[in-house]
Order: sequence, then structure tokens, then C-alpha cells
Amino acid sequence: MKRVIFYIAILLVCAAGSKTGRAVACEASRQVGLVVGLNAPSDHYHLIRKENGNIKEVEIDVFIALCENDEIRVNCRRDKKDGEENRIIIQLSDGEKVLTCKTTPYTLAGKSPYYMLNNFGVYLSELVDFFFGGLNDSYHSASLAALSVRGCDGPLNMSMVGHSEAYLTAGIRNLYLAWSGGYPPYTLHILKGQSKDHLAKVEGLEETRAKINEVALEPGEYSMEIEDSCGQRVRRRFQAILPEKLPAPPFHESGVASSNVEKQLWETIYAAWLIEQDPILWSLEAYQRISADCSGFYPAELLRLRLEGKL
Repeated sequence: MKRVIFYIAILLVCAAGSKTGRAVACEASRQVGLVVGLNAPSDHYHLIRKENGNIKEVEIDVFIALCENDEIRVNCRRDKKDGEENRIIIQLSDGEKVLTCKTTPYTLAGKSPYYMLNNFGVYLSELVDFFFGGLNDSYHSASLAALSVRGCDGPLNMSMVGHSEAYLTAGIRNLYLAWSGGYPPYTLHILKGQSKDHLAKVEGLEETRAKINEVALEPGEYSMEIEDSCGQRVRRRFQAILPEKLPAPPFHESGVASSNVEKQLWETIYAAWLIEQDPILWSLEAYQRISADCSGFYPAELLRLRLEGKL
């Protein structure tokens, strides 16, 4: 009966002229959480916002800020072949919570403000619109084959690094790279300056993504080259810079290390902010951050796939 009443209420709201729309940020004192995971398209979820006597259904997407008294519902229908139930993962001040059809409706009443939103909440809606808006639906509409393609689809390309020089912080670090097209197996070369001396060389790569462990990058110029089995080559240049030359974000990091999820949240937001400053210079550095520390963190996976040119 409660469910019937709920849907009648939604119909009445729609009839009165209210439409589902992008979230409008509530006051910082009322921001109690974030959406950090969705395993189905956005229309499988409902977010009802009650504010100043008004009721509005807000479009759910990754990194949407949740407000006090918001009500979340999850559709019971399952479109996935594996029969997995729909779920939404939200991050609150007291930790992560997973909601399904069976555990909703869930009202965010009596929740403490989420302090992480005080750190960068004013910039979050802009980053959501620029990077993450619609990515959840793009991900779920893409076929599994398209997301896991190994290449074999034409010209070799590395979309995250343009023909202009990119920046990467110096130090002994793991190096993460991705490309598209070409025909496996691939060979990856990392060279210092204009020389032919290899800093690293990896052969026999079957996937269009690679991790090179503990590369010693001193400040200076480098180049990387991908070669496929047909002799196609793509070379890109980058410059290793001192960490203090990284742009300092306008939001702060205090308290971010209180949990692994919050560390992943910080790194993903910072990576997106870096790209917004200059995608040519900073996309490669942003890719390192989300690849190194954010594996399995859904917003980071979306950003990674976008940088790889797959979304």
C-alpha cells in the first residue's frame, strides 16, 4: 500500500508541473552524503527531495550530493542477465551504505553533515556536470565487449596524451598507460629525452593497458612509444616535474585519510579537477592517480574509461 501511495504522489507531482532534473545543491549544513556507486542505469533509481514544502524527483548520478530528508528508492526490476538486484552505494558521515529494492525507501533523516562535502562541495556540482553527468548511463549502455576490447580495431592511438607535451610528477613510481587500436601483441618503450636509451621496455602485451612497476623518473623530458604487431607506432612526449609544481586545488584534504573510500574519493575529485585545469597537460597525471589508488571505486572507473576513450 505504501508503494502505491508513493507512486500516486509522484504522479501528482508530475501533473503539477514538476519534472525530474539535475540536482540543485542544498545548504552545506544539510548535505549528508554522496552517491558513489550504481550498478544499473539511472532510471532504476528515484531520489525524492523535500525542501521548503516542495517535492521534486532529482536525477540520480554518480557524485550527486545527498541532502537531509532526501528519500531514495530502488526499482525491483532487473535488466541484467545475471539476475543481480539493483543497488545504490552511498557514502555518509558514518560510513558506506548499500541500498536495494528490499531496503528502500530509505530516508536520510537525522544524519550528520558529511564533512568531506565541506572540503570540496562547492566545486563538486561543476565537476559532476563536466565529467560525470551521464557517464553512469553511458557505461551501462555500452556493451561488455566494447569496454574490454583488446585493440584490433584500426589505427593505434593514445587519446589521454596529445601531441603536445604532458606533465607527470617525478619520483620512483608505478607508471600506468593505456591506448586504443592496433593489433596485439604490443611493445611499450619509455625513453629519456631524445635518446634511444630505454628507461623501460615491455614486450608481448595483449591488452591495451599496462602497468610498469617502479619507474625512476627524474625531472626532465621523456618519451613513450607504443608499437603493435603490424609495425604501427605512436610516440608521445611528457615532462617529469617536481611534486610541488602540481596545481594546488582550492579545496582542502583535511581528514581525508580516515578511510580508504575517502582516500579514493579525494583522489578521484582531485584527478577530475586537474583535468579541468588543462586536459592536455594533466590528463596523464590524473590517470596515474585514479589507476594507482582507486581500483574498484566506481566513479574512478568511470573517469578512467573516459580518459581511455571508451566512454
